[in-house]
Amino acid sequence: MFHQVRLLPTDRPFLRFIWRALQSEHPLDVYEWQVLPFGTTSSPCCAIFALQHHAHNSEGKYPGLQQIVHQSFYVNNCLTSFPTVSAAKQTVDQLHSMLAEGWFDLRQWVSSHPAVIAHLPSAARSSATEQWLMQNCNDPTEPTLGLRWNCATDTLGYQYRPIEHTALTVRAAYQVLASEYDPLGFILPFTTRAKVIIQQLWAKKRDWDDPDLPPNLQTAWTSWESKLAHLSKVSIPRCYLPASTTAAIQHSSLHVFCDASEKAYGAVAYLAINLDSDIHVSFIMARSRVAPKRQQSMPRLELCAALAGAQLAKVVRDELTLSIRQTILWTDSMTVLEWIQSDSCRYKVFVGTRVSEIQELTDHRSW
Repeated sequence: MFHQVRLLPTDRPFLRFIWRALQSEHPLDVYEWQVLPFGTTSSPCCAIFALQHHAHNSEGKYPGLQQIVHQSFYVNNCLTSFPTVSAAKQTVDQLHSMLAEGWFDLRQWVSSHPAVIAHLPSAARSSATEQWLMQNCNDPTEPTLGLRWNCATDTLGYQYRPIEHTALTVRAAYQVLASEYDPLGFILPFTTRAKVIIQQLWAKKRDWDDPDLPPNLQTAWTSWESKLAHLSKVSIPRCYLPASTTAAIQHSSLHVFCDASEKAYGAVAYLAINLDSDIHVSFIMARSRVAPKRQQSMPRLELCAALAGAQLAKVVRDELTLSIRQTILWTDSMTVLEWIQSDSCRYKVFVGTRVSEIQELTDHRSW
């Protein structure tokens, strides 16, 4: 994708490089990049801008595709959903034609429906889906923004990446924790335990590479790390509604639950969709943080959780393309509910600033 975007002549001198042939007596050759190179900080941003600019210029010929390019592309990956197979086929054809006019060639197509894959030429399919279509593979998985997408079951999962370390240190603990990429918080209850252990390690004032750690924390970390291999068994449905659903959506609401303990606090968001005679609930995303080192009262920690819930609700409302008619935030702290219903200027800085932000992000009647 980067090499399809040409650089302005005025920008090329900033991307020069020197090349010397094997003959040392020859003078140095100086070259300039004519296209976006891999490795520079600005290349992804420039490539995305070029892609979106081309979609904007093609909106008259291909109506509706500009929105898909703006909302569903992550650098050179496009992830989107359609209500029917026919709509998916039509969009795939139009998207391929539009981007081909800008010399952007979309390949490695993947779908959870075999009919969409069969609609594509073999050269455009990914190898896993090609094997799936030929019935040589019953469990096709594709890497999707750090996760694993099982196309047959249409679920998202994790791939365990073992990190080798000779001794447990703070640096090694961070490396293991950072290897578990969890953008939506599917495994947040599990990773939060590791964050609490790391916070306790820092409280013992150990250096980054000091292997002399307290035995109780070493045991706790070893127990946590031994369960990492089971993450590959975690499976989350990708769709908010089952694929077999044919009933019309009557009402959709966002429910955000906030809670805290002495060690950590967080919030989780669910989408409840009312169908004709049923209610379907789907996990959206979750966030958590370890409690501050300075000891706080439980009402204050519950307030931090409520603020995390308010921020989470705003992110979901802004990013989710589904229409949400109602947002409800839940907390089991009567003190926090009293604070939110009151004027923030009545309280000291810690409580007042958080109450003020919660009131800006949410309607007090939604609590």
